[in-house]
Amino acid sequence: MPGIAGSVDLNRFNGSIDDLHAYVTRTADGGIVKPRPFDLATVIGVQRAFNFLKVVEPPLIEDGVNGPKTNAAVREFQKANGLVVDGVIGEKTRAALAAEI
Repeated sequence: MPGIAGSVDLNRFNGSIDDLHAYVTRTADGGIVKPRPFDLATVIGVQRAFNFLKVVEPPLIEDGVNGPKTNAAVREFQKANGLVVDGVIGEKTRAALAAEI
């Protein structure tokens, strides 16, 4: 990459999740851009919402896979919000998540 000595990984961001969020929600001239809505009908949208709300640390990988870490995050969110803890991203879980974001 011109101007940079050494190897560069374009798939990595060297900063915190807050730094990344601030970076992607600014325009080129520094103005604030409203974040895109979270699509809570998809697993990746739920993962993105959990990361935004910092439900678990470290953040979930936003890959759209409802694996063990995502399932554990769902259960933790359900428990914290007085919902039935079943790990299912159902109607009540989505509604509670939507209310927080």
